[in-house]
Amino acid sequence: MGDKLNPSDLDAIKQANRPSAETELASVNAMEDLNKRILEKRMENMASMKPFYAERKEIVADARANGIHGDALKELVADRALLRKIKEKIANLDETAGEELRIMRENIGLFDNLPISRKPEPITEKTQVAPKSPLSVVK
Repeated sequence: MGDKLNPSDLDAIKQANRPSAETELASVNAMEDLNKRILEKRMENMASMKPFYAERKEIVADARANGIHGDALKELVADRALLRKIKEKIANLDETAGEELRIMRENIGLFDNLPISRKPEPITEKTQVAPKSPLSVVK
C-alpha cells in the first residue's frame, strides 16, 4: 500500500511547482498586449471592409427593388455556399468512402427534409412577392 501525502506535503509540492509572481504577471501582460494588437488589427480590417459591406447593401436594395426579398436572397446565397462546400468535401473523398456516403444517404434520407433540397413551390398570386416600390402603390 502506498503512503498518503499529508496536506502540508501537498502544499509544499504545489508551491515548488508554482511559477513566480513575476512570471505570472509577465504572462498576463503579454496576453493583454497581444489581445490589444489583435483588436487593433480587427478594427483596421473592419474599416477596410466598409466598401464591400456598402456594395452588399446596394445589391440587396437592388434586389428588393426588383421584388426579391432581401432575407431570401441572403439565405439562398448561404445555401449555395454550403452546397459548394459539401460537393468539394465529397469530391475529396476516396472512391470507397464516396460510395459508403452515397449508400448511407440513401438509407437514412439525409437531405430529404432540409430546405435546401426542397423543390420550390410554384409561384401563384398568393406566393408572389410584390415589389416594394412606391410607384407600385399608385395606380
